[in-house]
Amino acid sequence: TANYINADAVDTPMFREVLRLRAERAGVSEKEMLDRYAERSPLREAIIPPEAVAEAALWLASDRSSHTTGCVITVGGGAEGFPR
Repeated sequence: TANYINADAVDTPMFREVLRLRAERAGVSEKEMLDRYAERSPLREAIIPPEAVAEAALWLASDRSSHTTGCVITVGGGAEGFPR
């Protein structure tokens, strides 16, 4: 079986640096950039906690996903609409 987790905007040091650079480029504060992200998320959350990605990984590794194959598990809170 082959599955993978597509996670976007996970609260990591690398994401925080990208956020800082995007805010700088846009001429806004990091808080304002986070607010922009949250506005575009159906869940109204700007960033995904790492634990949410870990939960998806644990599920994929468990017997509960035994009939799941060839799938992309997106953990993004609607992040597909975030500005790039």
